[in-house]
This record gives sequence, C-alpha cells and structure tokens, in this order.
Amino acid sequence: MTSKITLKVPGNTVRFVPTAVESRAKAVYQNGLRTDRTQTDEKGRTLFGFAATVELGGERFAAQMTSPTPLPEALPLGVVFVGVGTAALTVLNQREAFDLRVGVAVEDYEPAKS
Repeated sequence: MTSKITLKVPGNTVRFVPTAVESRAKAVYQNGLRTDRTQTDEKGRTLFGFAATVELGGERFAAQMTSPTPLPEALPLGVVFVGVGTAALTVLNQREAFDLRVGVAVEDYEPAKS
C-alpha cells in the first residue's frame, strides 16, 4: 500500500546543493510503464528532475528535486541554490516495509546570495 504526504512551504525556505551533474526531463508513466510524454507543471512547462542535498527547516537530507528549470550545463561544484515562489515537500512510502522516498518540488530556483 502506498502512503504519501505533501507539505507546501515557501520556496525561499528550501536551500539545496545538486548532487547530480545533469537534470533530466521527467517522464509520464501509465500503468507502471514509461511513455514518450514528459511531465509538465500547471503553466505547461516541462519538469526536470535531479538529485540534491536539501536543507529545509534546519534539517539536511537527500531528495529528488523537481523544477521547470533544468540544472545549468556548467554547474560549479558545491553551488547552493534557493527556491523561488512555492515549494512542496513530499514523503512517499511505496511498500509495507520502511522504504521512504523524499521529493522536493520548487516553482523555480536561483543561486543563493552569500
């Protein structure tokens, strides 16, 4: 049985460092199978996914990020980004056992100011 909880938070409370070197367009799945379509947001923009270390509420954790903005191609090592607009933290458990997956979706992001 799948259990899921999503919490909306202000985007500027989400800080993250990408741990992936590139982002990928998120595919649409039907009946557990990948289709050739990509996920879009409410504005019709393609959504991209990438792994990151996230800081939210004073806690740090690994998460799968989602944003309509792909990672820059020439991404400096250790650059910190901050969310813009709204964000959503989703925790998903897809099995009976303890198998949590954490995702953070941001409306957009920009480099954090020092």
